[in-house]
Amino acid sequence: PMSREELQEVKRFFEPGLHLLGFKPAAMLKPHHRIFHSYFVYPNERGSSNAVTGSTALVSALIDQLSQRKLMAIARYIPRRNSEPVLVALLPQTESADASGTEQLQPPGFHMIRL
Repeated sequence: PMSREELQEVKRFFEPGLHLLGFKPAAMLKPHHRIFHSYFVYPNERGSSNAVTGSTALVSALIDQLSQRKLMAIARYIPRRNSEPVLVALLPQTESADASGTEQLQPPGFHMIRL
């Protein structure tokens, strides 16, 4: 028989988070891949104990490059401990403002789609 600690260790795949695996052309994501609703993901450097300094600049550069090259990122997502990993597509969304440039219409970030 297995102890409780051994059973918990077997259930743990990886630490929770988003792990980038690679890139694919965004055109490869078909409507039938979008079974679940999407999440909007963006970096947060303020007020969080697990904030990563410099993540906004990194994500901004990644969004710009993926948008220019019409690519999407493929990642492994684990929402919490003891959750099973999920393969996700990250579609970039660039920031857009109104004609005067004073009001943000769309924030920069990623639409995370479970595959």
